[in-house]
Amino acid sequence: RYEPHVVSRMRLHYDAETIGMVGYLNAQFAGGGTHFPRWDLTVGDSATVQVGSVIVYPGGISHEHSALRIGAGRRYALANSFY
Repeated sequence: RYEPHVVSRMRLHYDAETIGMVGYLNAQFAGGGTHFPRWDLTVGDSATVQVGSVIVYPGGISHEHSALRIGAGRRYALANSFY
């Protein structure tokens, strides 16, 4: 759960698992999204999120990502790891 004055973002990191997955559970927030700087790609932001959709990506340094700051509301996401 991401909230503007609690946890509003996640810094750039990569996952240790073989495959990572993020599911988007709501759209009642402003901003946000999962950002992959290597490709200048943001998915799941408030303007484009499709509730119930997921992204699947390889773990490791090749897929560094961050959760961008939300400005209002609450962003709910479900993170999964496959080893």
